[in-house]
Amino acid sequence: MSLEDKFQAAVDIIQKLPKDGPLATSNEELKYYAYFKQVTVGDVNTERPGMFSFVEKAKWDAWNGVKGTSKEEAMQNTLIASTSHSKRLPAKLTSMVVVW
Repeated sequence: MSLEDKFQAAVDIIQKLPKDGPLATSNEELKYYAYFKQVTVGDVNTERPGMFSFVEKAKWDAWNGVKGTSKEEAMQNTLIASTSHSKRLPAKLTSMVVVW
């Protein structure tokens, strides 16, 4: 399985996690967002949102924090983060997780 295939499998699993569940912390979600944007877009290419756009600003800051990271490294970091996260998943979801 190629790195891109593994990355896409991890993205599919992450996107299926409950949005309102306690499964991913805000920091983990921001990390996933940042790496996903780095893989799909590259370095941050927009201006930082205004001070009252708290969520958008946090997402921008996370993405900007991985600026300069290569696509391959961002994919690998997503796999590392999702493997670490998967250790806390309930048993019914762990069957979905692929060990990279």
